[in-house]
Amino acid sequence: METVTIKIENCNNIVNANIKLEKESLNIKFGYNGTGKTTIGKAIMVKASDESQLSQFLPYAQEGQEEAVPRVDDVPFQKVRVFNEEYSDRYLFRQDSIFEDSYKVLLRSKECEDLANEISDLLYGLQNTSIEDTSMGEVLEMLNEYVTLVKYANGNITRRGGVGEFLKGNGAGFDKYDELKVYRPFYEGKSLTDVTSWATWRTKGIERMGNEEICPFCADKLNTIEIQKKNNTIKKVFKSSALKTAGQIIEYIRNGIEKGYIAKQSEKKLEGYIGDSSKSDELEAELGKLAAETEYLLKKLQRIQGFRPMNVTQNQLDHIDESLRQMQIEMDQLTQYYDTTAIRQVADAINTKVCELMDNTGKLRGLFKQYDKKMEVLIDNRKEDINYFFTLAGFPYEFEIRKDGENKASTFLTPVGNNSKSITKPNSHLSWGERNAFSLVMFMFDAVSDDADLIVLDDPISSFDVNKKFAIIKRLFDNKEVSFRGKTVLMLTHDLQPVIDYVHGGFFKQYHIPVKADYIENEKGIIREKSIEDTDLLNIVNLTEQLTKDPSQPLHVRIINYRKYIELT
Repeated sequence: METVTIKIENCNNIVNANIKLEKESLNIKFGYNGTGKTTIGKAIMVKASDESQLSQFLPYAQEGQEEAVPRVDDVPFQKVRVFNEEYSDRYLFRQDSIFEDSYKVLLRSKECEDLANEISDLLYGLQNTSIEDTSMGEVLEMLNEYVTLVKYANGNITRRGGVGEFLKGNGAGFDKYDELKVYRPFYEGKSLTDVTSWATWRTKGIERMGNEEICPFCADKLNTIEIQKKNNTIKKVFKSSALKTAGQIIEYIRNGIEKGYIAKQSEKKLEGYIGDSSKSDELEAELGKLAAETEYLLKKLQRIQGFRPMNVTQNQLDHIDESLRQMQIEMDQLTQYYDTTAIRQVADAINTKVCELMDNTGKLRGLFKQYDKKMEVLIDNRKEDINYFFTLAGFPYEFEIRKDGENKASTFLTPVGNNSKSITKPNSHLSWGERNAFSLVMFMFDAVSDDADLIVLDDPISSFDVNKKFAIIKRLFDNKEVSFRGKTVLMLTHDLQPVIDYVHGGFFKQYHIPVKADYIENEKGIIREKSIEDTDLLNIVNLTEQLTKDPSQPLHVRIINYRKYIELT
C-alpha cells in the first residue's frame, strides 16, 4: 500500500505532526483526549477545501509561538469529508425530512444517469429550442415573471395590491393631469425610480412645512390651495405599490419587444389606458389578454421542460402520443402579444420535433420504462440496505425513501409495524445513540456519493454498546457497492476497543480490508506516532499467564497474576 505523510504545524495545540496514512486502508489513530485528534481531521479537510480558512487553527499561546502561522502540507487528497459531532446538526433531520439532499446521497446511479442522458439526447432538440440564441430556460423565467406579477389564475388577474392601484390609474400617466404638467421636467423621460424619488422628496418637504405660507427656498408667498391640489394628485399618482407594478409591467413589455418575443404595437396599445382611471376596464382586459397568452405559452414550455424520466407519470407513459401532442404550440392562441417572428420560429421548431418524437414513441417509451424500473430497484435496495442495518443495531424503525420530482427525494422513518405513520420530528424523537448511529451510516452514503478520496471519522463509535459498534462498522466496510471498502479512511479515537477488534481480533481479515493502527501522543505540541502491532495486544488471560511465568517479575506480582489467571480459567 502507498503511504503518504501529511505535515501539520502550529494548529491549535499541535506544534508539529507528521501523520502517516496508508491509502485504500483503514488508518486508526488511537490517543487520549486532548491529543489533538479533532484538529488533525479538521485541518486536513480545510487544507483540501479552502486553505485560507487555516487561520481558524491559530496555535494556543505558548512561549515563542505568538507569531506562528498554521500550516498543513503534503495533502494529496482533493475531497476530504469529516464525520464529527457537527455532521448531523448540519446535514441531517432537516424539518420533517431526514437528509438535506436525499436524492444526491441515496439515489445517484450511473445506470440511471446513463438512461436519463439517452432520453435527453432524444429530447434535446425539443427541450433546447432557442429564440435568437436565448435558452428556453430564460424564456420560461420571463413568462413566469409576468404571470406572477399580475397573479393570474382562473382566467383573471388580481385586483389587490399594486396591480389594483395600477388599474385605478395610479402609478403612471402623469401627463394626463393638468396640474402636474408644470412638473414635466421632473417626470418626462425619467426612469420610474427617479420620478418616485423626486415625488417622495417633494411630498415630505410639504409635510415638513406644515401650515407655513412662505416657500422655504425662495421666501415667496405660496398659493396654498393650488399647492394642496397638486399634492393630493401627486399622492394619488405616486403610490409606491402602483409605481412598482407599473414599472415592472412596462419593463416586461419593453424587454419582450426588444428581444422579439412581444409584438411592437403592444406598448402603444397599453399606453392609451395606463394612468387613466376612466379606462380601468380596458386596461384590465388588455393585461388579462397578455396574461392569458403568457400562461398558454408558459404551460407549453413547462410541459416540455418537465418531460424527463424522473417526472413522467404512468398516465403520461401509457398515453405518450397524447402527452407529446399536448406540447405542440398553436399560434392561433397567440394572436396579439406573442404573434412575432421569433415565437413562430420556436413554435415551428417545437412542433417539428414533437412530430419526430411521435415517430419514435416505442423507443422513448422503452427508455422511460427502463429508467423507472432501475430507479424502483435502486430505491428498494437502499431501503433494504438501511433497514437491515436498523435490524442489526436494534432500532425499532423502518426507513422509507420516495422519489419526489426531478433530482429530488424525501426520506422519513416509520415505527416498525406501522408503515402508515411517519415520525414527524425525527431529531427530537430519536435517542442520542440512535440519531448518531444513523447519522454515521448516512454519512457513509453521503461521502461515497461525493466521491471523497479521504474520509475522516472523528471518534465515531466510542459511545455505542458492542452490538451497535458491530452493526455500524460492519455496514461501513461491508462488501457492498456503497461502503468505505477501497477508500482511504482515517479513524481518530480515544477508544481502544476498535484497535483490539480490528487489529488483534482480525475483524476485517474476512473482508480482506487492510488496517493500520498507531498510538499517538502529544508531548508539548509534538505529535509522535507509534505503530500498534498484533503482538502489542494481549487478552487478560494470556497477559496474566505470561506475568505468572515470567521469572523477572517480583514474586508478589507473579502471585497476584496467578490468582487472577486461576479465576479467569
